[in-house]
Amino acid sequence: MNRKEEIIFLENFIKERDEAIISLDESKIYKYCLKYGVKIPENKKVFWAGIHKLRLNITKLSEEEINVSKEWLDENGFSPISMQDPIKERLKMLKSKNRTK
Repeated sequence: MNRKEEIIFLENFIKERDEAIISLDESKIYKYCLKYGVKIPENKKVFWAGIHKLRLNITKLSEEEINVSKEWLDENGFSPISMQDPIKERLKMLKSKNRTK
């Protein structure tokens, strides 16, 4: 896959991921994971913790939606600190390389 194809792939991956995660619809999230080969934790609590932590990285969420995830994490014994998003970091790096060429 060349750089341009990878950028397009990652943009679609992130767009579909964010849509699934924002929805909090378990079946939609599972379909997304199966489509892209994303490992699904067997432990439901761990699964939802990951979903809520990822939601904290989505900039288009409202304050209310962010608070839903922070509250869920806090109530279930998880730190309400967002995780670094390696996919978005890779996309930024690829796009910055395109600008320098």
